[in-house]
Amino acid sequence: MVKRTQDILTQECLFSLANSSAPDEVLEHPGMIGEAERRALYNLTKHYWQKDQDIIDAGAFLGASTKAFLSALTEIGVTKKSIQTYEYGIFNDYNAKVASNYLDKKFENGADFGEILKSLVDDKNEIVAFHFGDIKNHKHAGSEICIAFLDILKSPDLMTDVYCKFFPSFRNGTILYQQDYFHPFHPWIAYSMAKYSDAIRYVGRPDADSAAFNAGVFQVTSISKLPLSRLEKDDSSTKEEVLDWMNKAVSMHDHPYEKMNMVGLKCAAQAIFEKDENAALASFEKGLKDVGLINLVEESTQQHHVNRIRRFIGIHATSNATWCN
Repeated sequence: MVKRTQDILTQECLFSLANSSAPDEVLEHPGMIGEAERRALYNLTKHYWQKDQDIIDAGAFLGASTKAFLSALTEIGVTKKSIQTYEYGIFNDYNAKVASNYLDKKFENGADFGEILKSLVDDKNEIVAFHFGDIKNHKHAGSEICIAFLDILKSPDLMTDVYCKFFPSFRNGTILYQQDYFHPFHPWIAYSMAKYSDAIRYVGRPDADSAAFNAGVFQVTSISKLPLSRLEKDDSSTKEEVLDWMNKAVSMHDHPYEKMNMVGLKCAAQAIFEKDENAALASFEKGLKDVGLINLVEESTQQHHVNRIRRFIGIHATSNATWCN
């Protein structure tokens, strides 16, 4: 058994965990998270879970993340409920198609998949507590949280609600796994991590440079500096305030591929406010020039990221969504 520890997590350690072995049941479970992430979640759990602490799995879909946590805790010998899994549990058009492909069965928008998720996870020892429906309607019991896997922050308002629910149960050392951190549809996540950077530091990502990465991993360094009293919904964020924090998000990254994505996220935020696709695309190129990374737009290994950034800048610029709606 891997020795569990409370040591500070580093990028080197994270890469090592993401390249360590994991059971076939983890690697083969249907779901959208990649193999490196599955290995990382499994091995992070074996290293960092502590007795009487909870693991939060918010946005489980078909349960690939839940299975990684469950498999690790089962191997450790845990027999009490320690995983809190949250899932809306009703198919929309997109995930119904994804599930139909994974499970070779036709699913429709509006169908309930809660029992499918529970059956796939196959929690024989009742280590998982399943919470279905709108996460806003659920409370966290208050146990300390050692790992929070968040794949649910699909709007700024929902992000604020989730933070209010779980941040008070964080402790020094809590691992915050932001599944959509680098994805340009969700610039508010990078904004929030920059905003809370005095208390939560960026560790790294599980995926290698060659991967089309989304996830960013963080660790709480000073719970006393986490502004729990200021987590309430903030409707007053101006474009200037948001972009200032996005500049901070860019500065938090030294790796060129990560920094390029942060520049793209800043421009995606700009598009949400201004609804001007051409202006945001021009800002993306100027931003890359300013940090000496304009050559990356032509680098073959980064075309996925570049094209994705441009695509979602266009989506944000033409949608009716605002930063706080």
